[in-house]
Amino acid sequence: MIDPVTEFIKPQSFRVLAKITDNDNEEFQQSYSRCSTWLRRHDKSQTMNYVAPEPPALEAELALVKNWHDRVRKYKNN
Repeated sequence: MIDPVTEFIKPQSFRVLAKITDNDNEEFQQSYSRCSTWLRRHDKSQTMNYVAPEPPALEAELALVKNWHDRVRKYKNN
């Protein structure tokens, strides 16, 4: 989740109701890392690291996250 006011990424706001696999966790962590490069730094560093994603990269990441979310949501029914 991205806080719309501070632009912080808050993975702790995301609740999973079932145990996920190591592969699911790795996929989540990689996506989080990629998305983090698209946001401004939230510390007081003078270094700027904001890199706006190109639309195809953003769409690809959105599709990946949607597929991940759909897959993980099915776990609670098993």
